[in-house]
Amino acid sequence: MSWNGTVRCSHCYQTGHNRRKCPELTKQYLSKYKFQIAKIAEYEAMTDAEAQANGTDIEWNVNYHKQAAEKYRSEYMKRTKIDPATGQKITNKAAKAERMKKVKCGYCGERGHTRRSCQNVKNDYAIYAARTRQARKEWHDRLKSMGVSVGAMVIHRNQRGYNREGEWGSQTVTGLITEIDWSMVDAHSDGRPLIVRTNAELRGENGYYVPTLPNMSLDDVERAGKARNLDLTVIPAGPAPEFPEGWESRIPSIKEVFSTSDERPWGYQGYNKDDWQEKARADLGLPTCAYSS
Repeated sequence: MSWNGTVRCSHCYQTGHNRRKCPELTKQYLSKYKFQIAKIAEYEAMTDAEAQANGTDIEWNVNYHKQAAEKYRSEYMKRTKIDPATGQKITNKAAKAERMKKVKCGYCGERGHTRRSCQNVKNDYAIYAARTRQARKEWHDRLKSMGVSVGAMVIHRNQRGYNREGEWGSQTVTGLITEIDWSMVDAHSDGRPLIVRTNAELRGENGYYVPTLPNMSLDDVERAGKARNLDLTVIPAGPAPEFPEGWESRIPSIKEVFSTSDERPWGYQGYNKDDWQEKARADLGLPTCAYSS
């Protein structure tokens, strides 16, 4: 806008309109679109012999000018609501469809849709949910077979660290499995859901030199049970607890599983052909990419 309040176009520098409404720029978009269409026809009419004689890659040039033509066609339609390819007025729905062609999904990277409407993330979530239900059942069955429960004693020998006197060396640290974090068990990992607290912690002791023990997975418990493992022992305490009501089917939300700041994980893109994602995908009859032709 000029100093006296009159609108001035930044393209043609005439007053009375802005760049978005500039009739000169609109004409240029139409002219450029027609030029690109003519170039496409020119290269498509070229024979292989002519292309070879001129050192011309017909396919590359046709694709290049098609992309340019689509760019100017889109700009012209945005300004006039008329499709230069047909000369016909386009509806709001068609105009939106044209705009969406440029949109790139933040999850799968395909164009034409947003993450909110992405069918790939919906399919991947269905795969995750199916596998989580199966993984939780398998994990609980394994827990029961090991006889591990809350109250099981954990003994870690030769643990390196500081003792209560602040001296560095090896010591034996004992503790108990005090709870199970059931939420950690899902399709992606069972994590370390067996929460371990040392006897010192259970007595309320705290401070830099109070020994601690890491939480455990079932793999850790299994390794502790092997005869050659002299450093770690887990002593069961009663039968394994039943899982909380609804745990097998209580699946985290889609945003919790696939963060809106992350792209599509490789495993769901079909790169691990022998992985559980592919098996679950086959069982559910879902494609690797919902937008593949």
